[in-house]
Amino acid sequence: MSRGISEASSALQLNGHVIGKTNSTGHLVVMAFPVKVSVGKSEVDLNVNTTVVSIEGGVCLLDIYRGVIDEEKAGLSEDPKELDEIVEKIFNNTEEPEAYFIIYNDDNDTILENFEKGFLIINMGKYGLREYGKVRIEVKPGEGAALTIDRTIPGGLPKNDYVDLG
Repeated sequence: MSRGISEASSALQLNGHVIGKTNSTGHLVVMAFPVKVSVGKSEVDLNVNTTVVSIEGGVCLLDIYRGVIDEEKAGLSEDPKELDEIVEKIFNNTEEPEAYFIIYNDDNDTILENFEKGFLIINMGKYGLREYGKVRIEVKPGEGAALTIDRTIPGGLPKNDYVDLG
């Protein structure tokens, strides 16, 4: 019975505002979602073999998740402060949609723990989102229900700039 209850509740929850970045044509191409472990959970394994990130809205991308970023291997500083630095070092092919987690205050594993904070960084690649479009992101870890995030892209998107997606 306890397994059924744990599968019914999400192991992850949003923990702040979702940030987006537009490209030179004003399409939303990068999104960053702050997440933490849900109340009552102690940890969530974000291993690439057990976690799925799917996107629906204008296009259906079944699983674009590539794993947890190892900052040292990626050439990033520990807990990098600038999203641009992460995007530049991680997304080598800007046309290919991909998603990664980066974990702050971590102990260099793929497990998001209570005292750590994660950011799901998504590159939409050639599927950049247009103004007033709707997008649904689903993060399904190995245990617990999926975290589903729905957003409507605001109008009047600036070019090559950041936008608050709420």
